[in-house]
Amino acid sequence: MTIDLYKNEFTKNVLDRSAEYIKKNPLTTEDIESFKKKKPPKELKMSAHDMYCRNVFEKLSAIINTLDDLKATQIFLRQYPYVKSLEKNGITRAFYLQYHLEIYAVKLASLRDKTALLTNEVFDLGLNERDVTINFLCRMKQIKNSPDIMKILRFIEKALSEVGKTKNIIAHRDKYEDHNLTLLKMYELVNKKKVIVPKFFVRMLYSSYIRKQKKALKEDEQKIELFLDKIFTKLNSNFNLKRSQLEK
Repeated sequence: MTIDLYKNEFTKNVLDRSAEYIKKNPLTTEDIESFKKKKPPKELKMSAHDMYCRNVFEKLSAIINTLDDLKATQIFLRQYPYVKSLEKNGITRAFYLQYHLEIYAVKLASLRDKTALLTNEVFDLGLNERDVTINFLCRMKQIKNSPDIMKILRFIEKALSEVGKTKNIIAHRDKYEDHNLTLLKMYELVNKKKVIVPKFFVRMLYSSYIRKQKKALKEDEQKIELFLDKIFTKLNSNFNLKRSQLEK
């Protein structure tokens, strides 16, 4: 089941607050002229409420943008651009797949920290971003007093823990490791000078590999979107509460 996080009440709420701020502070002719002349933009005066909403928006948009990037990976996997410039520079199909799968693993794992950062902003905990992790948040009194949110954070931590290990392997070994992909790379390398492995067989292996990867990626996407939808829903009441406090 696909979940549209743009339809979540929290997402709509945060976007509506951002739209309100933009309407209150429209661009002027002076702003446009300064932009054309590459002058630094003037500092906008922001209330504590507006600053809070902006910070929450930034952390929420980071999550939404990452999810969009993950969806794009599925498109990249099935659409290898057969152009001479890629072959000339040694970018084989296997290399192309490896690159996008590495990016996918890193971005998927980053959702752990990005969810923690969003939670930090919504609760206005004031923690240094470098110190914000799900495990650290779950030791905070404010989060302990919100057991539903803490439970979902724990689920997200567990769901992405294995992906985090893959990300660390990529960081230390400088590559995404996959036996089937390694086999495809070997076939491409062997066939460079003389076709030993039939090309139609290699194409069949690629099709099978990509089909399995797309299925796995889709399952990852649906799982994390489910958890994010749940935590967004729970964060909405805290967001409204903090806003009302700052508006007084």
